[in-house]
Amino acid sequence: MVAKYGGLYFAAPIPKQVYSGMDQDVPVAVATNLLVAHERMGEELAYRIVKVLLEHTPELVAVHKAAREITLKSAVLGSPIPFHPGALRYYREKQVQIPG
Repeated sequence: MVAKYGGLYFAAPIPKQVYSGMDQDVPVAVATNLLVAHERMGEELAYRIVKVLLEHTPELVAVHKAAREITLKSAVLGSPIPFHPGALRYYREKQVQIPG
């Protein structure tokens, strides 16, 4: 899929506890949601947006249950484009390793 559609797709497991009858995690192809910013967006604004999204997920979950998937670990997975300097600053502060 990566060869055909690009780096948006990557492998991740469905944990065995998600569905009854599964004895092990199952690897699947996944795609991530991307929040894309213009390269001229100020570093401070990008930093604050990432900080709010990752530090206020309970409020987001109250509006949309899929926000449960927003974590520091998941936020850096699967981006086919470089991270904004403001986002990188936040991830560095939280000591999050950027894959790749």
